[in-house]
Order: sequence, then C-alpha cells, then structure tokens
Amino acid sequence: MNAELRELATTVHPDPVTAARHRAVGHWRDETVVDDLARARAAVPGQVALIASSAHRRERARTLTYGELGERADRFAAGLHALGVRRGQVVAFQLPNWWETVALALACAHLGAVVLPLKLGMGAHELRRRLRVCGAAVCVTVDRWDGVEHAGVLAEAATGLPGLRHRVVLGDAAATAAVDFDARLRGARGPLPPPTPLSADEVALVAFTSGTTGDALGVLHSSNTMYAAISRTDGPVQDPVAVASVIGVPAGYRKIVLETVLRRRRVLISDSPDPGRWLALLAEHRATSMTAIPRLLRDLAAEQRLRPRPLTELRRLNSIAAPLTVADALLIREHLGAELVNGWGMTETGGGLGTSAADPPGWPGRSIGTPRRGVEVRLRDEPGAGPGVRRLAVRSPSVCLGTFRRDTGRPVWLPREHDGWYDTGDLVRDDGRGGLQYLGRAADRISGPGASMIPVHDVEEGLRKHAGVADVALVGYPSAEHGELPCAVVVPAADPPPSLKELRDHLTGRGMSRWQLPTRLLLAPALPRNDLGKVRKDQLRQRCTTS
Repeated sequence: MNAELRELATTVHPDPVTAARHRAVGHWRDETVVDDLARARAAVPGQVALIASSAHRRERARTLTYGELGERADRFAAGLHALGVRRGQVVAFQLPNWWETVALALACAHLGAVVLPLKLGMGAHELRRRLRVCGAAVCVTVDRWDGVEHAGVLAEAATGLPGLRHRVVLGDAAATAAVDFDARLRGARGPLPPPTPLSADEVALVAFTSGTTGDALGVLHSSNTMYAAISRTDGPVQDPVAVASVIGVPAGYRKIVLETVLRRRRVLISDSPDPGRWLALLAEHRATSMTAIPRLLRDLAAEQRLRPRPLTELRRLNSIAAPLTVADALLIREHLGAELVNGWGMTETGGGLGTSAADPPGWPGRSIGTPRRGVEVRLRDEPGAGPGVRRLAVRSPSVCLGTFRRDTGRPVWLPREHDGWYDTGDLVRDDGRGGLQYLGRAADRISGPGASMIPVHDVEEGLRKHAGVADVALVGYPSAEHGELPCAVVVPAADPPPSLKELRDHLTGRGMSRWQLPTRLLLAPALPRNDLGKVRKDQLRQRCTTS
C-alpha cells in the first residue's frame, strides 16, 4: 500500500467498546474463514462445496467437495508463499467466477494476505491506479476473456509499479512473460506454511465503489464487517444455492467465498451471464434459490417465457446491487415462479435493507424494505428534494472500516468521526407499508426551473410506461437560463421511436407537472451499465452536455 493507505489500514481498527458490543450480540466474532474452512474439512470433507460451470472452458460443471477445495487452497497458498507473499501484503486477482478464484481467495486468507478483488474489463490506466494505491505485491489474472487480452493489459499496467513483484496469469503466461499459474500455483509442491491469518478486525479486503456518479472510492472491510452481512441472512435455505454475482465485488466475494464455507452449502456458480445457460444449470442441479442483479433476473424471466425449463425446486430469488422496477418484479415473479426479495446495500455498507418473501408479487419493485437485523437507519430532510423525500444514513456492524481516495489513499470517511453513521447519498421515501422506497442517488438529482428538484425516479417510472420505451434514464444537462434541465435518454422499443412531444404528452397525461418534463431527448441502442447493472449516469450526463 502507499504510505497514506498503509497508515490508514493500520489505524482503522474498531474501538474496543464498539467491537465488544457487536461480539456480545453475535454480529462479530474472533474467528475467520480460515477457521470455517478447517472445520468444514474436518466435519464434512466429502460434502460438495462448489458446482462451478464454465462456458469459457466449454466443460460440464466442475464439482469440488470441501476436502478438495481445501486441498487446492493449500496448494495455492504454498505457491503464493514461494512467490514471497506474506501476512499483510496485498494480493489482487482479476478472474472469472471459477473454482480457482475461490481457492485462491482461501489461500490468501491462510497466509494473511489482504485481498483486492478486481472486476474484469478494466483498462490499463484504471488497473494501474488501483494496484498502485493498494500496493499490490501480486496480481493474478486470466490470459484473455470476453475478447480482451487481460494478461497484456496487466503487463501494460505494471509499468511503473515496482511494488508489483509478480504478474500471475491463468492460461498463456509466456506471451507476456508472466508467472504461469499452472506451474507455480496449481502445480505447487512446496510445504504448506503454517497459517498466519489476519485477525477478525484487521483490514482483510479492499474494494472500490462503482463510480457511476463520479470518482470511485476505495473501501476497507474486515472479516467481521463482512461476516456481519452474512450472519443477518434470513432463514434457512436448502441446497444448492445459485450465486450469479461476480467475485470481483464484495457482495459476490461474501456469498461465494465466505458464505459457502461458513454455511457449508452447495453453491452453484458460472462464468457466463447467458440466461439460457443459467436456466439449464438451475434445472439440472435443482437449485432452490438464486442471487443475481435485476438485469439477469429479467433476462432469465424473458428466456423462461420463451423456452420453459422445469424449475421445480426454485423457491427464492434475491435481487441485489441495482434498482428493480415494478414491471421487472412482476415479470420475474410470473415466469420464474419463485418468491422475489429485493435487497439494498452498498460496497461501503455490506447490505442493510430488504423486502420480505411474504410481500405482494410486485412489491419488490416498489420498495427496498426494512432494515435487517442489527441495522440502524437515520433519515434527514434533503432541501429542495420534494415532499417526503429523505436522505438515508445507516449504522451497522457490516459498515466498512473506512473509505479512501482512489489515487492518494487519503481517508474520506471514518466511523469514529461520524459515530458510525454512513451517509449513503441515497434518496428514499416511505413506501406505505413500513419500509422505504428507493428514489435514486442525491448526486443524480436534477435542479429544475425555480430551484425545484425534479423527481427523477418518478419521471423514469412514468416514461417506462410508454409502449415505445424499452429502457430510460433521466439526467441533467446545463442550461444558461435555468441552471439545469432534464434530458431523457431512451432506448426505443420500436421503430419509429417516440418523439419528445409524445413522451411529454404521456407524462402530462399521468399527472406530472410541466416543470418535471424532459426538455431534451437522446436515443441510444442501450444504456451504459457497469457489471452490477447500474446505469452509468456520469457517461450519460457527459453525452447530454456535448451532444
């Protein structure tokens, strides 16, 4: 880590009073995933832990028991140790949802290395920024993926990073003069060093926010802040469970790496977002639940409507990471036939709110529900945001240890400076049934004429009701007279696309005020989204400004 971040990471331990309180009620503990894996290997070595499907490798799902997963983690740990990885050093990995990724993460835990999961598809400039500020000693990537030569991107990013001692490539390592994953990790034969795990309160994972509204922030999590997000999981769930979230984000890391070992569940993962492939896997392995982003759940429902599969065991669907519309919720419930739960959370907070499986079918599209166990919510007025609109802050044992600037490592938010309260920047209002409705990010607000805040969520929902709109986002653009005005970026559902006048008339017919209506219309084949399905409104604002 750079000097600023290293100092921050060594000083963000929770205060003893807070730590004792969280331990007393079971939100935190003294153990880590290293202890969980050891117990699972001893108690149920022959029980299936992972069912890993790979479209990239064109192979049937690979099954690993807890004994096999532990043995591979040991081998990877021996290989990393031979490369010089020691306790407290940062190991980055940029890999698909493969079983190797899970075993690598467990190997890092054995050695006490801080993990830096990275999403695939990052350019060399952004990759270099993150590796530099975190001071990664090793970065593991795949040779090529989805048309991108990731080994080459890493080689370019490594220029000027003397602290990055090893580039490890799973696949063709020779092409970029990198360390061969198969030879040095998969084929490691050296002795397994004794475990030197980080304590449950030390920084164990570094992640970055999505940056959809601006610059991404770095986030520091401990084993305990991640454990708290897992321990509040609602009710018993039968095996197997499917997790479509990528391991490169904290939610996926928690559910695929940590929760698999803690709960001793059979977990189904795949490296493909193809809905047909996922439906076949759900049917073949008789999955009982699935966690995924709204976009994939919507695609699954659309595919199931066209080509039904026997999803006889599927009982629950968990939507995470991005807003869910009412139309999507109804479509998913109708065609996938399982209870739908909408969960709210952030990289910084590790989850926090959620609807209930007992809610009406379309309700998850209207609400983010109520606080989960151990989560406190504080709402404050947001000037100019409109009647009933409040700004959400949360405090819970799963909130991170701190956040920092992506380029400098300087702290941005620390729990001790805010009594543990994290200002999420999200706008919400009462959902009418004791929970909260998500309205959008405060940073995405649009100041309409007369300093009135335009209800972005309501306008977008209204536009989605137009038959000619397949998808839409409302963003602001500068106006010399009014300061800021709304622009509707629309993905047309048909040809010819709707005109601006049609859309304005449609909204007027739904009772919206004139000052709330979009004054510009841009058409797009698709909205830019990140891996979590969140719309990149920063990109859309730039386009509306320059078009």
